Amino acid sequence: MLVGCVSIETPADGDSSGLTVFTPFNWRAGIPIPMVVIDPCENPFLAQSTAFSVKADSAGWTSEGKIKSGMGAILLPPLQGSPASVELKVDSGGRMSEARRIILLADAADRELSGTLVGGDLIWDSAGIIQIVGDITIPGGAALIISPGTVVLLTSKVNIYIEGLLNVQGDSLAPVVFSALNANEPWGCLYFEPGSSAEIAYTLMTDGGGDASRPFGHSGSQPVIGGEASVLSARRLFIFDCPGKAFGIFNSRIELNGCLVQRCDTGGEFAACVLNAEGAYWLDIPSDDGIEVDDDNDGVYLNGVHSSLDTTRLRDCIFIEGKDYAIDHNGALAVITNCFIMGFDNEGAAASNANYIRIENCLVQDCEQGIEAGYGAPTVEVNHCTIRRCETGLRFGDWYYRACSGTLTVINSVSAFNRLHNVWNFVLQTGSPAPGAIRISYSMTHDSLYDNSEGCITGEPVILEDGSLAASSQGLNAGSDRRNMGRLDDWDEMLQGGLP
Repeated sequence: MLVGCVSIETPADGDSSGLTVFTPFNWRAGIPIPMVVIDPCENPFLAQSTAFSVKADSAGWTSEGKIKSGMGAILLPPLQGSPASVELKVDSGGRMSEARRIILLADAADRELSGTLVGGDLIWDSAGIIQIVGDITIPGGAALIISPGTVVLLTSKVNIYIEGLLNVQGDSLAPVVFSALNANEPWGCLYFEPGSSAEIAYTLMTDGGGDASRPFGHSGSQPVIGGEASVLSARRLFIFDCPGKAFGIFNSRIELNGCLVQRCDTGGEFAACVLNAEGAYWLDIPSDDGIEVDDDNDGVYLNGVHSSLDTTRLRDCIFIEGKDYAIDHNGALAVITNCFIMGFDNEGAAASNANYIRIENCLVQDCEQGIEAGYGAPTVEVNHCTIRRCETGLRFGDWYYRACSGTLTVINSVSAFNRLHNVWNFVLQTGSPAPGAIRISYSMTHDSLYDNSEGCITGEPVILEDGSLAASSQGLNAGSDRRNMGRLDDWDEMLQGGLP
């Protein structure tokens, strides 16, 4: 069962208010303060957006942010040096978090680093702020250890190159922070060279990806985390308010557990990678200002296949608000399970080129098109999904003027209450449908072309807010597996009996 952040929370993460707040305990005057707030919700599919406020007791300001389906990040106003410490409290719906005290460290406590690191320079701690004043390299065979509570501030466009191991040991009470030393002068990238690896826990990264002369792939921006032929494992990694894309990685293995990407140019481009993400959030890509401007600002872009031929898997993930696709598949091997996709200006999930994507037990709503099998010859399989309130729910074809020869196979699903089409077969290049490209069975689409297909039923479903069918709806126990059509709220229990 998808339980948002709760599924990987430890009891120590939250306080008596039920809120979990991550923020540095050491900081520097004049720099916006990063904060992540988690308000675990029993069902993130309910699309709850909750306002929260942050009050600084002696600094005299209050700042406001939003929690979307359980998680949200904010940059707070900078402190100006007096007082030397401040207490922050978060108020969400009348629940007040425990105070978080931030101490402003004097410049004398800083350690300035650049170049190739050796010896004691490979151990960073919270005794003083780490200033990276020029590109640094972690050589092969060496390990950079970053202790809980460490603050790393980088000068403009500076990069960290990892040839060996990066071990970031933040924890729930003392997260590690990477940010810019000077406001409005973003730093560059954590770049993983071939053969390198990283283990990152409880880390906040802001104001990165600032060197437009080092773009990676779509949207022409530098990644905050980049590299090739490397291995990255991250738990509770929060990347937000960055001019660059969160990830831009080639031929690597990435695991993301309970992570957040918010207000970055692109959520991440994974070229020939194996990405395994569980309980991860992609929010406001690149913003939620309501202005539709398409600059390839995908939530995730899955491009090509890893040399191992292993499959990318996204499970229990949340995608809310974006200006392009939530999930852009281009010749990848991918399985998307139990995810919530809402409010993307183009597609919720779009496949193209070749290979396959399987989308199962997902809710896709309020996008231009819910799920698309586009140009080239992708194989798209949709099982136990609910697609609603889009312009088009299920689409074969593309807005690109290219040939489309793939397939879209739909079973046990509901596509309803979409504004123009619940199902649409239209190839722009030919100006007509592609014969036999769409196969629908045991589903409800309210489309005369498919209403009489095997196992399909007519009528309008009664859909609950989380995408599952109400007890009064048609489609109950009518799937090929004798379960309800559409998204199931007991998917994990179903898996114990095996997939249909």
